[in-house]
Amino acid sequence: MKLFDHVDSDQHHLVTFHDFQGMDFVWYTSPVCHYDIENIYLKIYSFDQLEYYAEVYLFLNPDVNIEIFKGLFCWVGNRENGKTIRTYGKARIEKMISDVYSQKKTPWCRRMRRVVFNPDKIMSAEEKMSVTAQIVSKSVTYTKKDIVSVLDFMYKARMVATQENISDQLGCSKRTIQRLLSKNLRKVVSSNNLSVKREIKIERAIEWIDVLSSEGEKLKMRYLKDVSKIRDYSVLKEAIDRYERQL
Repeated sequence: MKLFDHVDSDQHHLVTFHDFQGMDFVWYTSPVCHYDIENIYLKIYSFDQLEYYAEVYLFLNPDVNIEIFKGLFCWVGNRENGKTIRTYGKARIEKMISDVYSQKKTPWCRRMRRVVFNPDKIMSAEEKMSVTAQIVSKSVTYTKKDIVSVLDFMYKARMVATQENISDQLGCSKRTIQRLLSKNLRKVVSSNNLSVKREIKIERAIEWIDVLSSEGEKLKMRYLKDVSKIRDYSVLKEAIDRYERQL
């Protein structure tokens, strides 16, 4: 089931528009941002991820009515609708949407594209690779700035960064990542990963708190520790504090 399967794509843009003019693909001399939140099948697993999708949605639909915008993401942010692993408070989501609406950021783009294929035209993977090889230069330059952008995105998306998945995000070789990862950037990776692992534990604990609370169980730290398999008291305390603030 798609994340935004309930959204009418004729009225809401979920993919960057490209004027294919009936052709199989369109190509650009310089890479362009291509956003696609239409073909997402995974549930939202963090509030930061929900905010990122809101930024992309607003970027693709700049004229959307703010009340419709709030209603859409309040619906998505409710666990009962099967789109997210937990329910986020209505007030929290509406404040986030108001901030996103007023700031109107340009969302980080996972991959820049020089060639975009027309989804209405059937082409095999081999044909697409052949076209891309002929049009796109093999020498694409990557910089430390690209690494910083990817690390920022992965941190917000609660992804532990490794050389393999950094290279996958950028679409370049692992050797390129090894060359660009300076001593300072490696420290950033290490620090981010520690924070991400902690945040993942906190999110998991919040899920258990939400489940136990919905079942009418009296929340006890010892029981929470047992069911969540989390032994760090500071993580559990932080999860409880966050959960209570979101009510």
